Amino acid sequence: ADSGRKLYGELGMAELGLIPVKERWNHEKQIGLVRVNNKHVNHIKAAFALITKIDNHKAIISSIGTSGIMKKAIERYMAG
Repeated sequence: ADSGRKLYGELGMAELGLIPVKERWNHEKQIGLVRVNNKHVNHIKAAFALITKIDNHKAIISSIGTSGIMKKAIERYMAG
């Protein structure tokens, strides 16, 4: 979130509408879903690219796909 705030500011982050979907985090696979305003998908990808640490641990966050419907995202990216 700090990387996004530096890039877009508080108002910009609010417009992104970023919501991590906690019940869709798979700790074992280190994969999860986030909700974001569909007009700002590329903005959130840029913010993710700037993240280098989470809780003082090195981290890389990348997007493996997008979907307009949560159910389809779960089927496409979380199954298997």
